[in-house]
Amino acid sequence: MVHGFALLDAPEKTVDLIAGELTFQAYEKLQSEDSEFWTSFSSVRLWSFNFSVVGQIVDDLLVTRRLQSITISQPVPESLNVFCVEFFFSESCSRLTAFFANSVVLRVINRWKTMDTRGLAVNKILDGIRASPTELAQAGMREVDLNSAKRNILIMVHRNVMELRDITSFHCIDHPVDPKSRIYVAFFGYNGCALFFE
Repeated sequence: MVHGFALLDAPEKTVDLIAGELTFQAYEKLQSEDSEFWTSFSSVRLWSFNFSVVGQIVDDLLVTRRLQSITISQPVPESLNVFCVEFFFSESCSRLTAFFANSVVLRVINRWKTMDTRGLAVNKILDGIRASPTELAQAGMREVDLNSAKRNILIMVHRNVMELRDITSFHCIDHPVDPKSRIYVAFFGYNGCALFFE
């Protein structure tokens, strides 16, 4: 059954490790039976990075350059912040959902401000953040009307935030060099926050 699943030609396939029950022995068995098994996945859902097998799986998925999305349910350990930021700015990444400290979010924003955004994949989403407008004020946000965003951003916001939560405020961060490049920041209840990169 595992091999049949790996052979499915679906554009998006998710490996769900939320339960955290995959042992290193089971991982090695899958790997020995089909070394291409992990290369077929575009998304991974994790409970945490607290056991070595998850790190190995994510490494294997990253090598394929097909991994588009990572969801981490538990707070990200500080030791993995650099890894997560690097993955977010990789060519294949379209979404990273994880609980980060505010300093990591500011690091992502500041790095984006120094980048030549022409080479950056469009429509990236950074979600799962716990932050308020006050905590991210130093990022240079300005509050804007949600409807002022372009259609593709409105669609992303609707699908990823508005279907599940009510937006309490909506902000924009302009790129200091590229006027076509922006980050839209949606805040919602319980200090929830999502960033949409245009």
